[in-house]
Amino acid sequence: MRKEIPLFIMLVCGVFMAVQFFVPHELPALIYQNLNKTVQVVGAVALVLGIVSLLSLHFAKISKRQPGYGYSYILVVFFFMMAASGFLPAKVNLGPFLGTGDRVEGSFFLNLYNYVLTPVQATMFALLAFFIASAAFRAFRARSVIATLLLLTAVVVMLGRVPIGPFVLGDWISDLADWIMAVPNAAAKRAIIVGVGLGILSLSLKMVLGIERAWLGGGR
Repeated sequence: MRKEIPLFIMLVCGVFMAVQFFVPHELPALIYQNLNKTVQVVGAVALVLGIVSLLSLHFAKISKRQPGYGYSYILVVFFFMMAASGFLPAKVNLGPFLGTGDRVEGSFFLNLYNYVLTPVQATMFALLAFFIASAAFRAFRARSVIATLLLLTAVVVMLGRVPIGPFVLGDWISDLADWIMAVPNAAAKRAIIVGVGLGILSLSLKMVLGIERAWLGGGR
């Protein structure tokens, strides 16, 4: 029964959510709204469970002095600092950094977001750019016809997007880059989106019909 009940709930909810779009009646729409509210409640409970799991994991890492436990200290401190700052009144003047009290934009919460979280995210993405450049260098080696086309296309797009390209080669390079982005690139993106959609549909049907049971835990 530990697996049959979740499978039955998945079957009923999945079939109803798919069928209600084709039933022009107020009752399915009302049930749909209530189910959406239930999803919000379940999401909130899952968020609490995720927070408890995250904190328990890092507290255990700190208590056992595992490698990298200093980062766990930073995570726990800033987690509680960010959570506590969300309850501080925005109109209270706590100083230049803690919040001037002039408006919501000057609150301690947004100061943490703007001056701590945003620079950290920018740093992470800046470091990620080096890994992307390294992967692009390896992928752009002209070892086959497809790799050669990828290399030539990337060079054309890069030259068409920077000012030096049209300045040296003329406006045709930027026009060609725009055409590549608007036609072949858009077609490939749409094909990927369609493929992802079909994959999601296939996986959803397998879950509703009980064929895919990995989400229950413990494999099949």
